[in-house]
Amino acid sequence: PHLPAPPMKLRGSEAAAAVAVVHFRGRPRRCEEGGGVVFEFPELVGGAPADGDDALCEAPVPFAGLSFERTLCCAGLVGGNVLALWVLRGAVDGALARAAAFFYYYSLAILAIPLVRFGVHVLANRRREERNATRRALADELRRLRDEDSSGVAA
Repeated sequence: PHLPAPPMKLRGSEAAAAVAVVHFRGRPRRCEEGGGVVFEFPELVGGAPADGDDALCEAPVPFAGLSFERTLCCAGLVGGNVLALWVLRGAVDGALARAAAFFYYYSLAILAIPLVRFGVHVLANRRREERNATRRALADELRRLRDEDSSGVAA
């Protein structure tokens, strides 16, 4: 997603400009005066509305990119593995019991890591939502002050 560093020589800058034009989907347009070529970037011109409520809002980030059903399937498989190893650990002795205990604790760690990450993820999304609420409140206050100032009510 990053563009290359700008080159030191003019020949290299033409190649870097070509990379930037392709990356940002620039369209060439011939100028009336001088006949030069100017690139327009229509996707970059639109931008967010200046007065929109969602202009500065952070979108919540989904966890792991998995659907709810796939997450449940993964949790069920790992949970079943933990349960089976817990039963196996108590049913055998000797070296097999030690191996079952190792894999039992290993499976617990495999189960615990995404659970901790999910908790951190939920907390981060909650903080994003708090920042969004603060931004909306500040935007409403600024809009109210601007409207009062333009109507001449506030002196």
